[in-house]
Amino acid sequence: MSPHLLHIYGNISIHLYGVCIAAGLTLGLTLLKYDKKIQTLIDFNTLLSAISSAICAGILGGRFLWMVETWGDYSLLEILSFWNPGYSVMGAFMGALLMLWTTLKNQNISPLPVLDRFALYAPFAQAIGRLGCFFTGCCYGLETQVAWAITYTEPTSLAPLHVALHPTQLYSIALGLGVGITLYFAQNRFSKTGQLTGLYLLGAGFERFLVDFLRSNRTPISDSNFSWSQALAALLMGTGCAIFYVATYAKRQRKHI
Repeated sequence: MSPHLLHIYGNISIHLYGVCIAAGLTLGLTLLKYDKKIQTLIDFNTLLSAISSAICAGILGGRFLWMVETWGDYSLLEILSFWNPGYSVMGAFMGALLMLWTTLKNQNISPLPVLDRFALYAPFAQAIGRLGCFFTGCCYGLETQVAWAITYTEPTSLAPLHVALHPTQLYSIALGLGVGITLYFAQNRFSKTGQLTGLYLLGAGFERFLVDFLRSNRTPISDSNFSWSQALAALLMGTGCAIFYVATYAKRQRKHI
């Protein structure tokens, strides 16, 4: 399948990557709009403004980390062509998360209750966005002989052609959906503020840390078997664990008081 959904003119075309990202964002916004709990926490227009800032930060963060990871492989013009594929999911995720937290704090809105609602729907939005990686051929896996390997034949694909590869994009989708489904159906068991956020960060970090072992285009730390993306994923898992622990411990303390 060609990653170009529609050719417009010259080198300008509509990419499946961008369509999937847009579809994922649309799904996430729609689910948030009809979430009754978040309506009691923040006005929807205020939420849209915060999300818009987070999206911009996510685009810049994703492009920046991708540029760092692929330094020397692309020209400056290609790097600045934001409409073309070439983003780090981890960079986009962390950039958007930090901006969302900062924006909510600046508006005197407690971030954690809002992020708890985001945590329920973000995995589903990310899964759709990750389909764009699959269609484009970025984030591809190592060569393999497993029965479910995929082979890219489209010349414009970013993955190596005519080589059986691990479908790491699909692994990420499956794990991400597993996190999302688990959180959604277990949300009533983790009703303390910050618990869902902590569990989501833990799950998102674990997904990336695990799948990255099978990724081909990864940047290793020195001569180790770990990548810089895995280091960020470990930081994400640690942050998630800390948030979950503090949220749970703080609630227990207040019960004793």
